[in-house]
Amino acid sequence: MKIKSPKDVLDSHYLNETEQEKDINDFKEALKKFIKQTKPDKDEERNKTYITQFLREIGYGDDNKYEVNTFERVDLAIYKYRTPEVIIEVKRPKGNESQMVTTNDLNKMAFHEALLYFMRRTYGEDNNKKRKKNTYVKQVIITNNIEWFIIDAEEIDRIAKDRYIQEQYYNIDYKPTATDSDKTTPNFYKKVSDYFENSDVLKNVKVVHVKFDNIILENENDELINLYRFFTPRHLLKEYGENDSNTLNKTFYYELLHILGLKEKSDESKTLIQRKPKAEREYGTLLENTILKLQTEHDIGNENELFKIALELNITWLNRILFLKLLEAKLVSTQYEKNEDYKFLSTDVVTDFDILNTLFFEVLAKRRGEERKSVSIEIFKELPYLNSSLFEPTELEKKYLRISNLKDNLTLKIYSPKSVVEKQGNNLSTLNYLLRFLNSYDFGSDEKVKLKDGHNTLINSAVLGLIFEKINGYKEGSFFTPSFITMYMTKQSIRKKVVDKFNQKYQWRCKSIIEIKNKDFDIYEANELINSITICDPAVGSGHFLVSALNEILVIKSELKILLDKNYKVRIKASLIIKNDELYIKNSFGDNFKYKVSKEGNFSLEAQEIQEAIFHDKQRIIENQLFGVDINKNSVQITRLRLWIELLKHSYYKDGKYKYGELETLPNIDINIKCGNSLISKYSLKDNKTTNKILKDQLSDYKKYVT
Repeated sequence: MKIKSPKDVLDSHYLNETEQEKDINDFKEALKKFIKQTKPDKDEERNKTYITQFLREIGYGDDNKYEVNTFERVDLAIYKYRTPEVIIEVKRPKGNESQMVTTNDLNKMAFHEALLYFMRRTYGEDNNKKRKKNTYVKQVIITNNIEWFIIDAEEIDRIAKDRYIQEQYYNIDYKPTATDSDKTTPNFYKKVSDYFENSDVLKNVKVVHVKFDNIILENENDELINLYRFFTPRHLLKEYGENDSNTLNKTFYYELLHILGLKEKSDESKTLIQRKPKAEREYGTLLENTILKLQTEHDIGNENELFKIALELNITWLNRILFLKLLEAKLVSTQYEKNEDYKFLSTDVVTDFDILNTLFFEVLAKRRGEERKSVSIEIFKELPYLNSSLFEPTELEKKYLRISNLKDNLTLKIYSPKSVVEKQGNNLSTLNYLLRFLNSYDFGSDEKVKLKDGHNTLINSAVLGLIFEKINGYKEGSFFTPSFITMYMTKQSIRKKVVDKFNQKYQWRCKSIIEIKNKDFDIYEANELINSITICDPAVGSGHFLVSALNEILVIKSELKILLDKNYKVRIKASLIIKNDELYIKNSFGDNFKYKVSKEGNFSLEAQEIQEAIFHDKQRIIENQLFGVDINKNSVQITRLRLWIELLKHSYYKDGKYKYGELETLPNIDINIKCGNSLISKYSLKDNKTTNKILKDQLSDYKKYVT
């Protein structure tokens, strides 16, 4: 067997999240109670009762969705919507030692019983042909209350598909000519046991093993938190698919609309975003505050034009603020210990719109030192310089307004009694409300802090991209591509292109990346081949496809073991994977990679090397391989923002020191993401002759990009 810990099998996406402190405490108390109740001399039925109580207390007690109960001849099962998804075989802690599996031996009666129960649930008979009848079983658990052995159903299914095991199962339950002795369960157990003894069927079976009496329960340690995660439906029942990184966070979205002064409206099959009706408008919303200043200081009589200008300005300002929330989270999470002093967007620091304007143009657009001498706020002086057009005044700002022109004294009502913002009376000023709202969410968890409370939900760049794409589509409505589709499309198309490139270069006939991996090739030539691939999205939206492509290219390099350091000379010892459309990195020890300062104020040599390598490879890909076009100016802004955020995730301190080091500046990527009027949108797709001509003309323009 391959014995695993809960951490070894948990989804990387899940491992990087923080947990609600209340959930961990409730789990800890339920576990304490269960351990105290379990007695070695108690009979099996009594201990089954304690298991049932424990599982119900940790999240499986909702009769409408989950339930724990017996099932046919199975000791216990966890049901989801009345379908058994976890099979549990229970043995007494004392007196059944010969039947209980151990970390050295899976070939025991308890496993034989669990295997038979699994096969009876999973396989059936149809016209004398064996067929699979149920794929809902997710896990098989064997336990004596103290020790727990959990085996993924896919592992059990692999064993159950063995021809000899299938034959013995068919004899016991379905074969008409089988003898009476063949049909007994003891005979099945004896035959499969002998077979396991003399074959490799059980070799390398992955089994998660946990001893409850070894768990430290006095504090919220990583082991306890990972055990909690392991027993949640999200892992045990494999509900990971319900947590799509490209899913709109509606709580965040609707309150943000309220602060902006916008509202959704259904129009036939579309959902449109509009300025709030006159009766519901408040001057304190960001949009109305902006429109008021535009009306006062500029002669714009057309309401539609007013709304369009104000919305574009609002999106520009929000782009910057949300980028800074992610930067703030990075600065905080990179520290050895959590330090609130680095929260430069707190309401205590940013008290008016003019300070925000100072932050945009006098701090982040200027190098530290001489260029920031006029900045009076101490915390701003040490913020990193960001070489990004995001912090250059736009044409609209130059022509009409900057954020500093907005009124600071206007207020608006709290969204609802369920608002994430703590009540400070009924009304808050525009900026105060916006910052309090954003500070109620987690924009990049400190990996060292595993617990959270309240509404501290993670808001990542994919969620932000969706929200802005939805706001951008205020006229026509918008449709999102789910992340599992973007992952699939980029994976299939880019990998095929990589295989083609290698086959052409080396005259191979490989069909997959795995086949290429087993060939001999020069790592520098291999990098050049992959670096020669370019991708263009001519309707880029919020940039989700380009981000998926960026991550896929990096993962392919990782799989081929050709990821090089920032100088493009030495191969780095890191492995990359994609889960739920997010990129995760493992260091040379197989642990989740963390770029975090030590007690001494430095980064480890390996952490620095990995961070620098990923940053520069991302930069190289973004500058040379990714191209995007969109008819909507705001979409172009958002795509640029998404790509800057991807770089920010791996920006590093040049001299290896955190407090005094200079953060590597971000490149200006505007050249590859352009606003363009796609001619094809002006013609009917049914007019094939015209359409084909336009496509041909446009593709010739993109020829240098699309390869």
